[in-house]
Amino acid sequence: MEPGEKRDQTMTVSVRPFFGCPFGSYCGPMTFLISAALLMGLPPCPQVQAEATPSYKLRYRFQPGEELQWQVIHRARVKTTVAQTEQTAETLSRSTKTWRVLQVDSNGTGKFELRVDDVEMTHRISDGKEVRYDSRSGDPPPAGFADISKTVGKPLALITLTSRGQVTERKQLEPEALQTHGYLTVPFPENPVKLGESWTVPDEITIPLRNGTVKRVQIQQKFTLEDVKNDIAVIRIGTQVLTPITDPEIEVQLVQRLSEGTVRFDMSAGRIIAQEIEVDRQVVGFQGEASAFHYQTRF
Repeated sequence: MEPGEKRDQTMTVSVRPFFGCPFGSYCGPMTFLISAALLMGLPPCPQVQAEATPSYKLRYRFQPGEELQWQVIHRARVKTTVAQTEQTAETLSRSTKTWRVLQVDSNGTGKFELRVDDVEMTHRISDGKEVRYDSRSGDPPPAGFADISKTVGKPLALITLTSRGQVTERKQLEPEALQTHGYLTVPFPENPVKLGESWTVPDEITIPLRNGTVKRVQIQQKFTLEDVKNDIAVIRIGTQVLTPITDPEIEVQLVQRLSEGTVRFDMSAGRIIAQEIEVDRQVVGFQGEASAFHYQTRF
């Protein structure tokens, strides 16, 4: 390996744990060199010892009957320019999402009921009037928020999740409920992970086109263990698009399905305690040469 060259630490299936010094416990030649140095009156050559790098087995832990809650804040800003006409749409939502653990089997696989307990949303287009909805107010929802109001406080889906974060079954209970793209959790590899190591999960995104057909785009989600302190693991998330994309009509939808950010995982409790996703992308030419689409979102 050339000086300055970095070794690729990305893995796609598993991580091989580090089991100590590869040279074994007998260092006969090194012992001889130290003895010779002492006889010659030279300072001994320090013995280089390979320190074992810690590895971490990442697993979710569930208890029957417990409820896991998250406060979710989502900001989105979309600016479109077509034929020198600009329009900006801004949305802000705050919600409380709850997972109720129904049962857990001997392998640690849990079955959950997913619901949204409350939601507060605002929406504005350019200089127009801001539209607000708060499910806790008791007021009827304004136009455009009726479908959302029907799903608040109701079980939305039943989800079966393994201790590695793999969804093995999902049953949608409310057809009107908006299903977000991406992963419910961070999927973990089978083997322990060292700092700086990555693992990937392949996926496919279906993009509907204006001519009635669809474009299937192959992607992979890349996860990297960046840091561990006080049993809190920091994991970086990134979406890698594998299918070559040259059509702006496809790209303008694809950028809204990307995930880039970090997750904080409590290894002792076996759950995600914080997540931050931020995407800022721009596409030019999706509706003619003079068109542009700027998408910004943050969870």
